[in-house]
Amino acid sequence: MRKLLSVLAAVLLTGCASIADAGYLAEVSVINRSTGERLQVYRHGGRLYVEGKAGERYAVELRNRGWLKPELGEMLSNLGVALVLQDLFYMPKLDWITTDFTVIRWLGRRSDIQKFDRIQIDRSKELTRWADRVRRFLEEGVDVYGYFNNHFAGHSPASVKQFLEILGGEEAGDRK
Repeated sequence: MRKLLSVLAAVLLTGCASIADAGYLAEVSVINRSTGERLQVYRHGGRLYVEGKAGERYAVELRNRGWLKPELGEMLSNLGVALVLQDLFYMPKLDWITTDFTVIRWLGRRSDIQKFDRIQIDRSKELTRWADRVRRFLEEGVDVYGYFNNHFAGHSPASVKQFLEILGGEEAGDRK
């Protein structure tokens, strides 16, 4: 598995531009789903590598829409690594499932929210669309892990509550 993850990181960071420019083109994080830990990235021989453990679940989060190509989805599927799905203003809202689980991050534009004490932006339309996707994922046997940022609507706990209500009640939180 370590070799596969090393290959994954090297392939992701090669071919898009020189390694020297990789940090400026996109932020790439490989996340251990079991612990939530972001894996440390190592440089060696002009390539970037991550070290993983066999049997763990990993997800890759990209913040450069130019890298979201079918070849990436195929590679992640072959490696059993999830692509982190995002609701972020400059990223496409994908529904790519590349393994038996997915991670969804509801993010927002930092400049839109000043205080984090209540919902300040109505995101009910976006949440309804995401709830349809999550229901489909769950019906297909995909484990779903979701994370709300305060910048999404102003108050992440209230966003979670609103999403669970749209999804189908509080018991939806017991699913994953």
